[in-house]
Amino acid sequence: MNVKKFSDAMSELDKKYIDEALNYKKKAKRPVWVKWGAIAACLCLMVVVTVTLFLQNEVVTPVDVKTPIIGNVGIPSVGEDDVLDVMYVHDISQNFTGEFAADMHRPEGFHNNIGSVLAIKISIAEDVDCRFSVIIQLPDEVTLKQLVDSVNVKNNQTNYIDIMDAMAVDVGEGILTDKYYFTLSASQIIALADSGARCYYVGSGQGDYRDQNWDTKEGINTYCEIHGDMYVFNNDKNKISHFPDLITD
Repeated sequence: MNVKKFSDAMSELDKKYIDEALNYKKKAKRPVWVKWGAIAACLCLMVVVTVTLFLQNEVVTPVDVKTPIIGNVGIPSVGEDDVLDVMYVHDISQNFTGEFAADMHRPEGFHNNIGSVLAIKISIAEDVDCRFSVIIQLPDEVTLKQLVDSVNVKNNQTNYIDIMDAMAVDVGEGILTDKYYFTLSASQIIALADSGARCYYVGSGQGDYRDQNWDTKEGINTYCEIHGDMYVFNNDKNKISHFPDLITD
């Protein structure tokens, strides 16, 4: 394009466009730090939102609250403020060297978890409502509450066992952590034995050795009260004087 043609072309342009071209100013470029600052702000916002959502959905571990100990560990209790009374008992098996006669006279048909003397006492009882002094030994890794609840559920609350009737057992060396004292009916004892508990008769510790025999009910009762299932009451420490299991007729 020669000078003449260029001049003619320029004369054809609208003056408005020429003025805009002469007054044109390039947009100011934003500093780099503005761009990175905006990115950083977005990242911070994302972190805050993420942490907030996490805390809202976090599963908080409950504080370890002290609970009453029932069963195999510690001082037996059945409620936060219900420490059991104590039944003091002699364990005469430590000094017993002879053959246990009750095993030879054990009646048939009783669960092996029921002591021989207890089985004998149940078999000769005439009153179906008779209750027997019994030490219950818990199955391994089972608490008293678990055992009693299981028995009550199995029996549909028939012959209900009240855990509040339990007493702790002391044989002279402190509280036993796996044994409890109850006065129970025959059906309750059988239900406990079926659930894995071992049941032992606690004799009164009273009677004349000369009256023991296996020919009369009185002689058998005398043997059972003197020996029990190797457990007899410590009458020097216990404050109770009435043993509801003792058959006198």
